Amino acid sequence: MLYCHSYPCDGSPNEQAAGVFSCGTDGCVCTFSLQNLIKNLPEQKELSNLAELKNEYEELCESEQFGIVMSSVKMLRPRLNGIIFKLTFEEQVNNIRPDIMNVTFACEEVKKSEGFSMILELVLLIGNYMNSGSRNAQTFGFNISFLCKLRDTKSTDQNTTLLHFLAEKCEEKYPEILKFPDELEHVECASKGGERNHSSHQPAVRIH
Repeated sequence: MLYCHSYPCDGSPNEQAAGVFSCGTDGCVCTFSLQNLIKNLPEQKELSNLAELKNEYEELCESEQFGIVMSSVKMLRPRLNGIIFKLTFEEQVNNIRPDIMNVTFACEEVKKSEGFSMILELVLLIGNYMNSGSRNAQTFGFNISFLCKLRDTKSTDQNTTLLHFLAEKCEEKYPEILKFPDELEHVECASKGGERNHSSHQPAVRIH
């Protein structure tokens, strides 16, 4: 049974616990206790059935009394998950701090890279040339995800791609641009760490 004797409110320990969970207060409960509570928490239908026995509260055993009090807390399970997330947030951040730093550095490198900026200008120029005469001609920008599609855009004879064409033109007229990967030292590490942590922490973030 989970009690919150240190919580400064009136009422029985069960009522105090309900008050803690209703307000989202986490200072007097521990993660382990909350995880055990969630693990053993009855389904909402069972809690609703217990709530119907509210008038017989004094005649019920302690666990049933606890269930009745908990049934009064709206969205109990999400609230408990939210408190756990809050309690473990700092630990989670510390675990992924190196990846956070890599992403931060990578963003700064992308913003400041002159070579990458010129690559984007060339892609926009080529795109406007290819779309000349259409409603997409002379556009001022493009979705960054389009860069991943450069290798999928092929010539009419299917022997070369837009990515190959871009690389050839850079080698021919703008060889200095090809050094832009040296300006993006942290990007590869950031992409690997970011994808790994995004997939592992996204469910928790979505819940809370």
